[in-house]
Amino acid sequence: MDHDGTTPDSSWKSRNCLSPGEYATSWSLTKTANTQVLFRRVFMWTIILVRVVQTILIVSYNTFVSKVSSIVFGILFGILSFLLIFWCLTTIDRAQGRRRVCGLAISRLHLDLFVASCAFIHLILLAGFWTFLGHISFNVVWFILWASITLYGFICTKAPREA
Repeated sequence: MDHDGTTPDSSWKSRNCLSPGEYATSWSLTKTANTQVLFRRVFMWTIILVRVVQTILIVSYNTFVSKVSSIVFGILFGILSFLLIFWCLTTIDRAQGRRRVCGLAISRLHLDLFVASCAFIHLILLAGFWTFLGHISFNVVWFILWASITLYGFICTKAPREA
């Protein structure tokens, strides 16, 4: 039984279509079971907040150098990206057990290390926005992070395999 009350045999919908209360539980910093969960959730908050700041910076940058259509597209993409990353991080937080992908077993430890590394890369990317990264490099790394978080989120929708 997972910490979210689902079994490995439960349906995809019961594992992934969550109520607002279940989402709130996955993002709560006050009701954490242990320090590992607390660190994971701090890293999740870091990722989501830094991505919001980065989206605002990208849209602001486009305000000065681009057309209105780019700004509108940036805002819409930012909102959709926020919702997708929020859902994927929640799915990663709730995942328990091992999942097999292409012969590799992904465990809770792998997921925690992935979330922590993504948080640090997001912070480096935010610092690089003003200092050492060009606009294209920033966008490429930002998209790679988006794609990798999405990939891990969808991997976590699979039912865990019994050890």
